[in-house]
Amino acid sequence: MTLAETQRVDKLRLSGKTPLEVLALLNRSRALRDVAPVSRTAIYNYCAGKTHKRAHPESRGRRAVPLRNLKVYDAAPEKLQKESGNEHKATD
Repeated sequence: MTLAETQRVDKLRLSGKTPLEVLALLNRSRALRDVAPVSRTAIYNYCAGKTHKRAHPESRGRRAVPLRNLKVYDAAPEKLQKESGNEHKATD
């Protein structure tokens, strides 16, 4: 299902439609666009919240590093080199 379709499912559910009625409306609009129909299981799982977390921030991808931590990470090689008495070059 596309994002627009999931939003439409949410609106229809709030208006009091059953998952079976939502399925019929959604598949009717998909047939007009020549797109494969959605299965009954997909609609029931979506309505039950098994496919997503509602109002949950995105948790995939890299985490942002705070600027103060970044400064500490950048200073670490220089600190190690100074502690070793300049005998070894610390690399990144």
